[in-house]
Amino acid sequence: MSETKTTMAIPRRKFGHSGPELTILGFGAMRLPGFRTGDFDTHMEGAVKLLRRGIELGINYIDTAQLYDAGHSEIAVGRAIREARDRVFISTKILPNLVSSADHFQSLFEESCERLQTRRIDIFYFHGLYWKQFRGQFAEMGLLKAAEKLRAGGRIGLLGFSSHDRPENIGRLIDTGAFDGMLVQYNLVDEVNAGVISRAGEKGMGVTLMGPVGGGRMAGTGPDFTRLVPPEFGDAPALALKFVWSNPDVTCALSGMESESVLEANVRSAKNYAPLTSAGRAEVAVLQKKLEKLREIYCSGCGYCLPCPEKVNIPGIFNLLICHQVLGAERYARDMYRLIGVLPIIPGSDASACIECGQCEDKCPQKIHIIDQLKRSHELLGK
Repeated sequence: MSETKTTMAIPRRKFGHSGPELTILGFGAMRLPGFRTGDFDTHMEGAVKLLRRGIELGINYIDTAQLYDAGHSEIAVGRAIREARDRVFISTKILPNLVSSADHFQSLFEESCERLQTRRIDIFYFHGLYWKQFRGQFAEMGLLKAAEKLRAGGRIGLLGFSSHDRPENIGRLIDTGAFDGMLVQYNLVDEVNAGVISRAGEKGMGVTLMGPVGGGRMAGTGPDFTRLVPPEFGDAPALALKFVWSNPDVTCALSGMESESVLEANVRSAKNYAPLTSAGRAEVAVLQKKLEKLREIYCSGCGYCLPCPEKVNIPGIFNLLICHQVLGAERYARDMYRLIGVLPIIPGSDASACIECGQCEDKCPQKIHIIDQLKRSHELLGK
């Protein structure tokens, strides 16, 4: 008699009161193959294959945006879900800053649907929404009404916002009652949005997370990082995901996965997930104290500061600064800093090329004092 082999499934959580059940691990389609080099056409086949592999492994939620990879992310997602549309929920985002009118918003929405090869967006987010903006040109253009009209016509399932605004302003967006869910940053080294996540949960909203592994900064970038993680938690990414999933108000953590090995490791973490115990939380608190300095120079690696007119590799430099200052990998950080612009994995220029134009600071959602930090980086790493 043959034995039937069972496969563990990724746990699911309901997206707010009225949403679907999403897998706790979602595929964040911002960092697909080709993201770092901008060579999207060459890597398109690999990106589609990776997304399809995620679906095969049980992920049922993929998040993208018009801006991701200059539109190529939506194209890749559209091709990946073509034969699996009934098995996955998708979300995309449009940046209100790029919208000139309600009609223009409608046009941009149709462009996203065309790239995604679908007429319906399961969860639509207004991208990078700020309270001041919501009260200003967002309201003046009637964008909420335009989105509600699309929803009434079955083109949008649920309506949400993503935001890098201050927590008190995110709270104001929540309190409008206009949204079914939100997408915010939250992780082991950045809990600033913990309060508004709880508030959203109380309001019955779905909560998806960006940067659960700190934009990859907790993915073992520095060779000494693993020594900080208690061995019972496995590796740093596994702990980072376990931490955010242990928040009951979190529906889904979006991870940007550039390789099949990272994808499979994250899926294993999801399938084996169990909430942090009291003892585990105590150990995490100790680890958080060790990483406290990371808050001062924290960079999610979102890339919004780019392009730099002088080709300064700002996210790459800050990653090495974190390795040096927080993770104790001083030699590694200095060696890699010397190779900026030499190795394909760290292209561009080092911090000495900065002309202090300030363009990056205007675009940084974290409001990092980038110019000062670049000077600091060069002093420490350029020795």
